[in-house]
Amino acid sequence: MPLIFQQDINDFAKIGIWELKEAEFFFSTIPTPIYITHPSRRLQHLAGRYLLSVLFPDFPLDKIFLSETGKPILLDHSYYFSISHTTQNVAAIVSTKNKVGIDIERISSKIKGVMPRILSSSDLLLLNAQDWAIENQAETLMWCIKEAVYKWVGERHVSFQTAINIVEIHTIEQVAIVHLKREESIYLKLRYQFFDAHCMVWIAA
Repeated sequence: MPLIFQQDINDFAKIGIWELKEAEFFFSTIPTPIYITHPSRRLQHLAGRYLLSVLFPDFPLDKIFLSETGKPILLDHSYYFSISHTTQNVAAIVSTKNKVGIDIERISSKIKGVMPRILSSSDLLLLNAQDWAIENQAETLMWCIKEAVYKWVGERHVSFQTAINIVEIHTIEQVAIVHLKREESIYLKLRYQFFDAHCMVWIAA
């Protein structure tokens, strides 16, 4: 079983990563949605839902509902959850108490193409203020931070560039602080880690 990472964040939340190696296992375990026809997307969908049930065995998979924004949710809020995937891995975070968000990305030079559209001037200063051992590591981390916050908010029309500003990145503690500028301005604390040329960021708050 390729469960390559699992952690209890606190008494209410868990996080996990599943390596995508067992396609037939998922197809025989989780009902396949007829509206997803692309094989890799279908595999990611099934693996993500299976991972939810690994983290919380009584997770009601049959009650997952797509909101108006396309975000999968449970209408009774018995669990808050977020799923992200690459071609190799699926990551999920689940909480019985707090809103959550997660993003996982492979470190790649392709991420540089979106930087001008998602980074504010203060984000750029932070990006250039630190030395990173691996090329494109910082850019990938910043993208993951913004994507995780966007999923945590769960609404459309939240600007990566103007509404989600990265204030601090602590490389030793692997913590990021974000200033979320909306009707009510708040600060959020996110955790991150790097593994096997991937970056993963999550929030439960």
